[in-house]
Order: sequence, then C-alpha cells, then structure tokens
Amino acid sequence: MSISENDPYKGTSPQLETLGLSKQSKSSEKLAKKTEETDESQPKSQGLTSSHLEKMSTSQMQQDIRSHQVQEYSHLGYQRAQRPIMSNKMTQRARKAFIGKYDKTPFKKAITVLVNCLQHVSQKTFESRFKETLQDFKKLGLKNYVAAVDTFKSNKWMTDLAQEFLSTEITRIPLALPNPEKFNHDVVLFDDGVYSGEQMERILRGMIGALEHRKNQYLHKIRFVVATPYMTTKGEAVLRELGKEKKVKLIILKHQKIPTVEEAVKEAMKGEDHQEIAKVIKLLNNLYWRTEFPSKTHTQKKGGGSLLQKLRAQRLKPEKPVKHAQGASSRGTMYFDHKVPDEFSFPKALAEGRVVNTFGKDERVELIPQTIPPYKKEFVITQTSKEVIK
Repeated sequence: MSISENDPYKGTSPQLETLGLSKQSKSSEKLAKKTEETDESQPKSQGLTSSHLEKMSTSQMQQDIRSHQVQEYSHLGYQRAQRPIMSNKMTQRARKAFIGKYDKTPFKKAITVLVNCLQHVSQKTFESRFKETLQDFKKLGLKNYVAAVDTFKSNKWMTDLAQEFLSTEITRIPLALPNPEKFNHDVVLFDDGVYSGEQMERILRGMIGALEHRKNQYLHKIRFVVATPYMTTKGEAVLRELGKEKKVKLIILKHQKIPTVEEAVKEAMKGEDHQEIAKVIKLLNNLYWRTEFPSKTHTQKKGGGSLLQKLRAQRLKPEKPVKHAQGASSRGTMYFDHKVPDEFSFPKALAEGRVVNTFGKDERVELIPQTIPPYKKEFVITQTSKEVIK
C-alpha cells in the first residue's frame, strides 16, 4: 500500500510533532509496503499477521503508517519478522570431535565441562519465552511509549516480533532520542538477550545522558523498560546499578536466566573440590580471555620440552589481561536458532569451532552450525528452504 499526496492523513501527527518527527518534504511516497504473506511452512502466530492488517480499514492503516513510518524513519517500520531456516543445534558427533582435539592438553577437562554446559534454545522455545515477557509488559499498561530501534540489529527484529504478538502498532524511534529537550515518552528496548549488560547499559546511558544534557524536565518521570526473554544475573545487576546511579525509573521485565560460563561450570562440578572448580575456571579464562601470545612463539627450537610443558608454560602463565579477561563471569552459555551471540556474550572460539593451538594455526572443527541472523542483510530465505523450529 502506498500513500498519495492527496491522502487526508498527510498532516503532522501531534504525537510525532512532540518527538520532532513531523513531515518535512514530498519524499514520503510509498512509506509502507504491504506486509509479506505468511509462508505456509511457518507457524501461525496469534499476533499481527498480514491477514490482520488487511482487515484494517484503509483510513486506519493510512493513519498508522503516516504516524509511525514518516520520511527518514520509515526504515524502522514494521516488517514481518523472518525466522531461522534451520536449527543450529550441535550434534553429539560434533561435540565429541571438538573435545577430542584437546585430548593431550591440560585443558581437556575444562573444555569438556564447558562444551557440555552449552544450552541450545530452539526458535519455538525462544518465542514462547518472549511471549511470557510480553505478558509482563502488558501489565505495565503503558499508554504513551515508544520503542527505540536500530536497523539490521536484533532489537529491530525483536520489536517486529513484539508487534506480531501484541497485535498492536508500536511507535518506533532511533536510538538517538529525537527532540530530547521536550521528549516525554516511556521508552521500551526490545532485545533477544542481555549478557554482560555493557551494550544495553551504553544505550541507556546515552539516552539518559542526552536528556540530562538538554535538561529535560520529564526525565525522572520517564520509564525505561528493558524487554528481553533472556538475561544473565550480571547483566541485570549492571542495568539496575545504572538505574540507581541516574535515579531514573528502570524496569526489567520477566526473563529467563542465562547461566554464565562461571555459573554453569560451578553447577556442573557441584560436589567436586572447590580448588578443582576454581582451576577449571582459571584455565578457561587463560585460554579464551587473556592477551593473545605472539604468533612467533611457535618458532621455538625443537626439543624444548614436551607439548604439555610448552602448553603449561605459555597458557597457564599469568599475562596482562585485556578488558574482558574475566570472561567466564560475563559470557553466557546459551545460543539460539536465530543466532549465536557475539564474542562479548559467548565464547567466540566455540562459536567459530576454533580449537586453540598455541603452536601454529588454530584448527577448525565445527561445533555449532554457522548461523546468519534473520535480521541481517545477508539473510535470504529461498523458496525451497523450510523452517525448523523444533
């Protein structure tokens, strides 16, 4: 559906005028396209689908589009959320092959424990958990809220999912709050997960900082809502600390806990000696989250000791840590059909199937099937592909 220049709803929306998103030129033709038809291979959601949209009156549809998809922000508008085309659950064979590469190293036990702690979340389970989060969201009864989104990022995809499940239009704005001196709306951040909490904290701090800088008189009335179905305990603590520091209303909705590497290892080794547990965690931190050793280290003279001695000398020796040196306390152990979290949220070597090799090049043994998130430009669904959500 496109909107003509004779459209009776071409005037500025009062709500958007407050946000500073009023219409500015004639370049707004085709502000919205007809929602994609639901693929028969995909599960029928109870939320907003193309059939729902088609039943809406033309004038109501025009009003919604005119209000929420104006000009330069039209790229933030609703699109039916694509689903992953296959499951990326790791197989037992892949697990065994990856662990086997560490047979003659001091990391065998640590890697075995870690790999066995990884949790795969199917798309079906993921969406079910998100619906629980949205039920909690409904209880807030927000009347004057906007969703802050970023194109080709997970939070845009999650906002689209939320709109499907809530069966209501969601007003969207960019992460950089428009018209911050007059901004007077509750802000909702939909996302798929919070791990270290650093990324979400930066976004919130940026928004709050902009309002503070412009001396916004509504700042301490505005509610900042984090709506994600999965979160680590550490990530939640980081966000709550920000809320206290800035003295703002920060609401974290119902979510499932993501065990960090450290928490998962402790749970898996429950009953074992505390020193042994601490040793495994230290080994993992040294292996994955310490400063990389220079590549020239593998050019040592032959006969300089056994492989075990060399590994101990190079990997277990304390080195100056990088920012995320204690990664075991912030990286999670969950990954999803729609994506494997990035290196700041999940052990990167496991996501890449990379067997760390101190001498020479690292080996590649695929552990988790490679995944292209459905919100990325590279994601393309072919006519012959079938969605796997089991």
